[in-house]
This record gives sequence, C-alpha cells and structure tokens, in this order.
Amino acid sequence: MTRSLKKTPFISKRLLVKVQRLTNEDKHGNFKIYQRSQIIYPIFVGHSAEIYNGHKFTKIKSISLEMIGKCFGEFAPTRKSGLHGATGKR
Repeated sequence: MTRSLKKTPFISKRLLVKVQRLTNEDKHGNFKIYQRSQIIYPIFVGHSAEIYNGHKFTKIKSISLEMIGKCFGEFAPTRKSGLHGATGKR
C-alpha cells in the first residue's frame, strides 16, 4: 500500500542522525529499525539493516540502489508460509 501523495515521505530523525554518523565515520554498519513505514533514502545505500516484523529482526545484508523510495517493511515479511507436512512423515 502506498502513502498518500499529499503527505511527505516518512523518516524518523533519529534514524537519519544514526546513519549520518555511520557515514561520516566511513563505517557501513548495521542499524535496527522498528518502524516498517520508513522510506529508504539514498543515504542508506551500502549499509546493513535489521527490520522488526513483530516477532524477530529480519536482516538485509546491503541496501542497494533499487530499494530507494520503497518502505523498509516491504523487505521483512510478517507472515510465515503455510506449508503442510508430507504424508509419509506423520
């Protein structure tokens, strides 16, 4: 689901400060994100992120250029696939 065009893209100021600090130190470090609705900006390219999906953190190894403009929540699924066991293993 996309965000309304009359609203600005959502990004927390704390996350921007954290990523700018990592960029200024020339470290492409790892940071945790709890708000899945945050938009990926070009400053995040090259960094690693862990996105909380309500149960655990899902790791993204490296944010790439193709991810810019999308939400972090698109890369952390919240539901498991419902696969049933094979009949021979009961």
